[in-house]
Amino acid sequence: MNRPFRSLPTLAVCTLAAISITANATAATVGDLAIISFASDDPDALAFVALRGIPASTTIRFTDSGWLAAGGFRANEGGIQYTTSALLPAGTVVSTASPFTGGGWSVNNDGLGSSFALSSSGDQIIAFLGDASSPTFLCAVHFDGSDYGDATSSNTTALPTGLVVGTSALNLPETDNGYYSGPTTGTATELLAAIGNPDNWTTSDSPITPPAWSFTVAGSGPLVQDVTLPDSTFAIGEMTTATVTLSAAPVAGSPVTVELSSGAFDSPQTLVISDPDAEGQANVTMANEGVWTVTATAVANGTGSAESSSFIVGSPTNPPTADAGPDHQVELSAAVVTIALDGATGDDPDGLDGVTYEWTPATTAGLVSWQNRSGPLTSSTAPATAQVTFDAVGDYLLTLTVTDPDGLNAIDTVTVSVANPLPNDEFDPPAGYYAAATGQGATLKSQLSQIITTGHVEQTYGDFKTSAARYDADPDMPGHILLVYNRASVPATWDGGVTWNREHVWPQSLQPGSVSDSSTGNLGDPFALRPVDPGINNSRGNLPFGTFNATGDYHHDGSYFFPGDADKGDIARSQFYSATRYMSTLSLVSGIPSGYTMGDLDSMVRWNYTDVPDFFERRRNQLIYEDQNNRNPYIDHPEFVWSIFGDGANDSTLYVSPSEPGDGASAQDVTFPPIIVDGPLPASSPFTLHKAGADPTYYSVTVTGDAASSVTGRFNAFDFGAAQRTIFVSVAALTDTPGVLGGSITVDNLDVSSEGAGQGAADGDDVIDVSLTVYDHAEASFAPGVDTNSLTIDFGSVPAVAGSQSAAFDIHNLASPSGLTADLDVLAVTPAGDDGVLLTDAAPFSGLATGAGATFEAWFDPTVSGPGDFSATYTFDVADESMPGSAVGTPLTLTLRGTVSPALFPFDDDGDADVDNLDAANFVGCMTGPNGGVPTMECANHDADADGDVDLRDAADLQLTFTGAL
Repeated sequence: MNRPFRSLPTLAVCTLAAISITANATAATVGDLAIISFASDDPDALAFVALRGIPASTTIRFTDSGWLAAGGFRANEGGIQYTTSALLPAGTVVSTASPFTGGGWSVNNDGLGSSFALSSSGDQIIAFLGDASSPTFLCAVHFDGSDYGDATSSNTTALPTGLVVGTSALNLPETDNGYYSGPTTGTATELLAAIGNPDNWTTSDSPITPPAWSFTVAGSGPLVQDVTLPDSTFAIGEMTTATVTLSAAPVAGSPVTVELSSGAFDSPQTLVISDPDAEGQANVTMANEGVWTVTATAVANGTGSAESSSFIVGSPTNPPTADAGPDHQVELSAAVVTIALDGATGDDPDGLDGVTYEWTPATTAGLVSWQNRSGPLTSSTAPATAQVTFDAVGDYLLTLTVTDPDGLNAIDTVTVSVANPLPNDEFDPPAGYYAAATGQGATLKSQLSQIITTGHVEQTYGDFKTSAARYDADPDMPGHILLVYNRASVPATWDGGVTWNREHVWPQSLQPGSVSDSSTGNLGDPFALRPVDPGINNSRGNLPFGTFNATGDYHHDGSYFFPGDADKGDIARSQFYSATRYMSTLSLVSGIPSGYTMGDLDSMVRWNYTDVPDFFERRRNQLIYEDQNNRNPYIDHPEFVWSIFGDGANDSTLYVSPSEPGDGASAQDVTFPPIIVDGPLPASSPFTLHKAGADPTYYSVTVTGDAASSVTGRFNAFDFGAAQRTIFVSVAALTDTPGVLGGSITVDNLDVSSEGAGQGAADGDDVIDVSLTVYDHAEASFAPGVDTNSLTIDFGSVPAVAGSQSAAFDIHNLASPSGLTADLDVLAVTPAGDDGVLLTDAAPFSGLATGAGATFEAWFDPTVSGPGDFSATYTFDVADESMPGSAVGTPLTLTLRGTVSPALFPFDDDGDADVDNLDAANFVGCMTGPNGGVPTMECANHDADADGDVDLRDAADLQLTFTGAL
């Protein structure tokens, strides 16, 4: 989380623009520029002014994507960007209009959506630093006419984190076009305030022409452009020279003051650069060992900052680096599995000569062999060439060690989780049943025919009178069967064909041979027989199957018979089986069939994708297999259909990214908002699975780890044409332990044929990575590293004249062992006792990060009360930051004590048993001070005659006391 406690500085309004600024040598900051016009009536346009110098090669991004209240940009909008070719001086105006190309402008929709297009019914533009996936917001404008709420449409947005309406976030009434019409001369701060004021804008719902501005930015000064050191390694105590370069020489009489700060120094150093120089140097001493950089920041008459390259203090050599790559989850196959350690890398900043890598352990129970386990680091990816073989389930911790010629090491670890393969579905074919089905088209059909013919135990037409009770059993009503074409449930007992009779899905008259001759047709094959209502059987007759705008249950139009929505896929796959098992005599054709053919093939191919195999059909396939030792391959693998009965080359591409990838492989991350232990799991999140291409296809959805999906398994299909489907993903796991819950959802295009790269069988997998961070509860403490819930500060005995006494104390958020700790909020600070004498500046706050501390002040003011003992108690009510699972923590109790000591006798203010020069000076201050002699609490001891003021008569007594006469 890494959310620091200290509050962020207020951002000046950078009106309208969404800005991401990156540069090699310098870093632009908030307030360096501001948008001064926008137009949403075609063509879209905008302009901005540089209020301070913007470095060369700085890229500024703008987006109209709204920000979601739950976090993240709303999708399907877009962005543009402008890259400076040289230093952009303060006061420079840059403008552009659609299509936003040329002159340094280009389109950049990365992480945002599809295109940048301002809406004429209101929109927003948001400013941010960094990538769209983790922005640091600068400013925003909303010209929809509504308040910042949530990005519920393309016209609305939530208030981005850290922005404040009226300063860093501008809220205009709904308008199409606008331009800044206020002052154009002033300091950068003054101009920002003016540009951020809606009263200084001219707006219209009709196109308007902005003025030709001429800005004069006062007091901006040159930009800190670079800071360098003469070497990259230094010894402790070594003095060297840091050189700072400005973008231009300072104005005469306005030298630029630059502060140099680094962890290598004991304290920051400053240097002053004066006209006509644009470069200055300062001597710095290296005090702290480590790897550091120097930051040069303008603190007077200049702008910006720059960071040096990294350098080493205290070591002449650079250590290597090692990255063992991501964790791996694999399954045993035939009792063994070999995995490549993809993603592992090593490197050394001194070069790879003589650098080696090694994986350990060499062997262990379950780890049986290695390839490329160790060797020279000839490239950064050399460790990834290692392959390791396991023959037992378990979690294996593998360590990568990279060693350089100086003997310095870098170490990283990776976990390989080996599991047994998931058990087969109860209706899945035996392992290896389709091992010989490796071809496509006619070859695949022939291979399948061989598989389902070999060992086939043929049944007779008469057998079906009793076997239908098993094959077609109603799963919800024992003793009943489900009839084909209408799914009616009727008693299973054969009654001579009165209740149900036997339907030849492929009509008997269109098969060669006779009922008793099963060698020439499917007359007794239960894959081609179904129980049917006699009346419906008679209605169907010998009609071929086909579609004529029919839905629901069975229909016919005299040419085709429609088997009903619930059975159309089952019937199609039965026909595909018959045309494969009995391919020498039976075949399927498009349109009206003749001879020993059936149709309509085009309709049945479509039905295969619009009515996928269900529980009833898959159970029936398994039961028939148990009796006659063959299966319907188009129930087990409906994806075979397109290669054999379609056009033979599939052009479908599945993807989860915003746009179709060239190789079909795509990836998305779904990161759920974090929760605290035992908090509720977040609601599921939708993602869109897109399908491109004209051809239909089947796809599988596989879930691993803690991920969950609304769609799983391999019996999922898309129809012809482009389409999309919403799938909901979530996390399914216990939340009683802090950590990162994660898993993945993988979508695999199952078609076995391909029309080109990234299509069908060549379509790469699509992966949704799901993660949820579970944080431990915050733990408030007065001490770092140990849980201390109470603290007492005793100021001791203090005379009133000593004035206010202070002491600092800290409140810490202790880091939990997991390292994942929620931020700490202090909800209330409640005083009790003498809180007018014993005080603290502690107040409610939020967002104290794990391991961080916040410093406060307590003080004892002896001047507001007479002598005596005083005590006050402050109770701090604490809680986790606001997120699901947050809870109230153990309160902290601060006790403050102090005693106001009385004077021993008149004029002895400090209680030291004598009246001396200090007491005399105090007397003069009381008599001549701002209270005009009126004895306030700290002066009461000088009113010797108790007449209500400190005057010359009291001075006479002081004189006598001072000289010892009294």
